Amino acid sequence: MAEDPQSPESGPEAGSSTQGSPGTGDEVRNSPKTGSSTEGAPPGDAVLGDAGVRPGKKRIETVRGRVQGLLKSGFEVVLEDGRAGICSLSQMELGRVQAPSAYLHGDFDFVIAGQAEEGQLLKLSRRRILEREARAQRASLLERIVPKARLRARVVRLADFGVFVDLGGIEGMVHLSEVSHRRIGHPVEVLEVGEEVEVVVLRVDGQSRERSGRGRGGKGGSRAGKGSSRGGSRRVSLSIKQAQDDPWKSISERLSAWQVVAGKVVRVTEFGAFLEVAPGIEGLLHASEVPAGALEKIEEASRGGAMMTVLVLHVDKARQRVSLAAAPGGLQPGDRIEPVLLREGKSVTGKVESVEPGAVTLRLGPGQIGVIPDNEMATERGTDHRAEFPPGTEIEA
Repeated sequence: MAEDPQSPESGPEAGSSTQGSPGTGDEVRNSPKTGSSTEGAPPGDAVLGDAGVRPGKKRIETVRGRVQGLLKSGFEVVLEDGRAGICSLSQMELGRVQAPSAYLHGDFDFVIAGQAEEGQLLKLSRRRILEREARAQRASLLERIVPKARLRARVVRLADFGVFVDLGGIEGMVHLSEVSHRRIGHPVEVLEVGEEVEVVVLRVDGQSRERSGRGRGGKGGSRAGKGSSRGGSRRVSLSIKQAQDDPWKSISERLSAWQVVAGKVVRVTEFGAFLEVAPGIEGLLHASEVPAGALEKIEEASRGGAMMTVLVLHVDKARQRVSLAAAPGGLQPGDRIEPVLLREGKSVTGKVESVEPGAVTLRLGPGQIGVIPDNEMATERGTDHRAEFPPGTEIEA
């Protein structure tokens, strides 16, 4: 795949400058002849002139040059002062150069790394400048990677247990439970590689190092391996979910009791089915609110992401719970119903839901169940209520 010359990671834009700042402990001095700097030169050493690099001297001279030609192993460069040099492919970028032609006729900053074997050609390196800039960027980034900090990140890898993101040279990991307010089985359901996201730092463990792309992260954080500039490793645990608005804060604006809504079945348990009734909001359709045997059918339908029309019975914002019932036939999402008003002494009509020893259970409406003790059934002593009042029988009480 051809490299984008304008991407800071793959190749520079022709005519751009990458002037860097020295790393910690580097000494920078200006050359009186070229105006360039010498980095790390011992006090008293003479700066470089046009003659080239003196053997055995530890100094770095920063110069400006233009790529004039391509070689099999690198680039022909002509410096502003007329000197000629060679920059190998490995010294042009921090990573691999994919499209050498993208650099042709571009102006870049280099450091003089030594003298080439042929004549007075200089060995040039742009990579040293980029490494120096990267060190400065990492130092700045490390100061900002603290618990509760909000940062921008780029998704670099999706795994069953979470997401790996690049914070700008340092890798972090978002566990699956912190990816979304929605219940998801894999990050691919809501994210894709290359996507930019906002994250919140949960915790930082260990030492720091740059992202190499080879480290392996475990649950709860990204772990760096060998190669740390501080000799350790770092786990950066992040959350995408906490950087987003909590859907429960605005629940009262979206859901209310006795409202008919559509919900997606996300899982079924022995005590009921859970449906996503709004982004990040799940409600429970209790087993007592569906006909006998219906849960098995709902579970089969859930494998295909089935949708159901349900009635909201109760919204508990404090406990983050929504109670649901099967919507009466003929109602559509957005409709509302009036609940059966229950008060002492009022006559109501319901349908028998079940008959148990000592009582008959009556369904008065969605989410409304009454119990009639046997001694209140107004039947003769010894009456078989199971036979007399099968499920579905309408009774006034």
